[in-house]
Amino acid sequence: MAGICAATVKDQAAMQLDDSAFPATENTPVLDVDTVVIVGGGSLGLSTAYNLALEAQASQQMRRVIVVEIQDHTFGAASGQNTGCLHHEFREKEGHILEPLGKYSFDLWQDIAKKDGFRAAVGYRAHNFFEVNPGSGQGLDELPDWFSPDTSWDTDQRVLASPSAMVNPIGIGKWLTSECIRLGVEIRLGTAAVSATLSQDNEIRSVEVVTNSTRSLLGCSSLVLAAGPWTPDLYQAMFPYSRIKLEGVPIGGDWILFKNPYPVTEKSNAFVALDGIIGEKLEFTGRDDGTIWLIGRKDNNAALPAPGANASASDVMIEELKGRAERYLRSTPSEMGKGFIKIYPLLSTGRGIRPGRQSLLPIISEVPTAHISNLSSSASSTGSDSSGVFINWGHGSYGLTLGMGSGKLLSEMINKQKHSINPTPFLLRPGSN
Repeated sequence: MAGICAATVKDQAAMQLDDSAFPATENTPVLDVDTVVIVGGGSLGLSTAYNLALEAQASQQMRRVIVVEIQDHTFGAASGQNTGCLHHEFREKEGHILEPLGKYSFDLWQDIAKKDGFRAAVGYRAHNFFEVNPGSGQGLDELPDWFSPDTSWDTDQRVLASPSAMVNPIGIGKWLTSECIRLGVEIRLGTAAVSATLSQDNEIRSVEVVTNSTRSLLGCSSLVLAAGPWTPDLYQAMFPYSRIKLEGVPIGGDWILFKNPYPVTEKSNAFVALDGIIGEKLEFTGRDDGTIWLIGRKDNNAALPAPGANASASDVMIEELKGRAERYLRSTPSEMGKGFIKIYPLLSTGRGIRPGRQSLLPIISEVPTAHISNLSSSASSTGSDSSGVFINWGHGSYGLTLGMGSGKLLSEMINKQKHSINPTPFLLRPGSN
């Protein structure tokens, strides 16, 4: 069988993988059931797995869905390190092109929100978003009790348009993981995908993975790469002769998590944006678990850590965020003498790396057989252009916001179903993407 065996993932040394320590791999396994391997256990990977498993259950289809995640838990990277906003208005230049996917994703979340226990499990709160701007003091009484505004400000609840909702991303991750397992999805933690094998027709046949220094082959009929900002390097490593080039722009975001000293109420579970006051991104979010999340401006030149590792926060930015928090989080006169950190204990800090592109639009697409390698295939004679390799990547800051819609759209592609929305803006093009 002709095929391509890719080199191991870039930065392999950082993953502590040593080729000499592994025995030779076995032959590509023969599939006895349709199998989809998904690389990445974040918002995009789990949303894809959830929709594939849901459709298999509804249609009584025999299918095996395997999620491969290099970290020891799901939602370990940027999927679990974000504000948790669900909406479908986007103010950027290409926002109008993104809106159909945003609305599709939001509507899917709205349907899920009707399920018993979902809202409590994920801290779901409908339309509690506030943008603060210079003004005359209008609407300040609507703000959460932990926030301290100036009397010269106004609030605007149209910041992300209506309808919108906020969730705790950690809760979403736990819910998606639990639902995937309930639907029969296999989730392999601490496992790295390192290479892939194609048939002579440039169709995916297997993925080589490493778990605890042991290599194994997973036979598959479809492969989904949803590995966040590491997706371009992973794709290049797996398919080094592909005519498709994924050009990522890692976007860094430093954050702080404080303990909320005030009782958790519906009103305290809120999002407050101060971009209009300070002239750059600054967002506070009160969550259902008694914490307050704060994130500052984006770093569009962020360094990408090794696969499976979390980025280190900028000490300078964290100190700046502490100062912002002390300025804008409320303290009563009786609390002032205690010191800010005693009132709002610092729980953790970090830096999330978002998988950005030069374009706002993500890639949700199959890789055509003609572009996945430099080997000629018989695809033209068989009438098939389906490699079985799919990309779900490049969502920037909107991975959670667009995750459910992107996962559903990709599952429709894999199942060769009619698409619920037009996928054209998100398809791969030959050359750089």
